[in-house]
Amino acid sequence: MVTSRVHVPSWLSLAFLAFGFLSLLLLLCWYEISFIARLDELKFMSDRGDRSVTHVKDELYLLAVSAETESGIRQWAIRQAYVSLVVIPTGGQRTILSQLNIALWIFASNLHLSDDQVFGLWVDCAVYSCGEGLGGVTRKYFRKEPDKLSVEELASVVAMVKNPSIFMPSTVRGNQRAREILQIRQAFQIHNVKHPSP
Repeated sequence: MVTSRVHVPSWLSLAFLAFGFLSLLLLLCWYEISFIARLDELKFMSDRGDRSVTHVKDELYLLAVSAETESGIRQWAIRQAYVSLVVIPTGGQRTILSQLNIALWIFASNLHLSDDQVFGLWVDCAVYSCGEGLGGVTRKYFRKEPDKLSVEELASVVAMVKNPSIFMPSTVRGNQRAREILQIRQAFQIHNVKHPSP
């Protein structure tokens, strides 16, 4: 059996090595400038969201996971935070580049934010812009703070996150989605799913 070796010129090997090194360097620069520079803001927003639902956090978490899954909560929270912190202040539009940045933020969030912190961020940025969060929704639709809502009302608020104009509380589609979320939540309770520890 004869094997042949392909000879790769040394300059080509160096070019690939340089390209790989440059790509890694650019990614690290992006990581520092785009994500790490915003990490304190993300944590602040997470704490603000967490404080706004202190008394209903466990129930709200079960409902949110029932509606969106844990990875869905992370994707939604990071996307909304990116839009609030980067896109809106710069007057920019969502482009392919912003979609790539969002994907990289989601990846970076796995390294720096716990599931509990991401849930606080989700609460803070859920339906409207970050800062208004679920508290703004509960005050608008139920004239109550989140910790004063029934489980059914909380499910209605969680249902809105997917699409506020379609799943508003007290509409046919909103009520249907809230019922579906409550059914999935009951299945979670049977399997004893708990809120992640901080």
